[in-house]
Amino acid sequence: ILKQVRQGLLTSLHKVIYDAKTSSLLLFSEYIDEPKFGDRIAEADLHVDGALALGFLVIRQVAALHEHGMAHNNISPRALLLKGMDDTRSGVPAMIGLVEPAMGQQAMAGDVRALAGMIVTWLRPNRIAALNVRVKPMFEALRTKLSSWAFDTTVAPPGIDQLLALISDAI
Repeated sequence: ILKQVRQGLLTSLHKVIYDAKTSSLLLFSEYIDEPKFGDRIAEADLHVDGALALGFLVIRQVAALHEHGMAHNNISPRALLLKGMDDTRSGVPAMIGLVEPAMGQQAMAGDVRALAGMIVTWLRPNRIAALNVRVKPMFEALRTKLSSWAFDTTVAPPGIDQLLALISDAI
């Protein structure tokens, strides 16, 4: 996955149409043969770099919506669509589905909370425990910060740019 982050490999999004009257968002992308859905990620024991790279790609997609004042409003692993790569027997993120787009800061803060929570679940404590003793404390602190942003309602979550920078630095 880390290699695909560097290459920026995502499904081509050809056209986006937002109908304000019906609050419908239509996305036209390439056809994906035999798509896989992200709810199966919970079964995977991702390496730390893979979890961070996947998080980075998903955050980038949601950040593109936030740039236009729109929140995703349905972030969860089951909303992830992965494209299978038969030659490497792997999957790459294709799209994070949009169900009910919303406008405003509160909805965007909800996205950041949901993203932080999703990434925390991918950063397995056993994988962090196996890291080199010099870097392990940094990743433990990263997991703690993400948990705080996701689950501590007394702490205001940061903007999506801060979340993206945190994950980018960790990669």
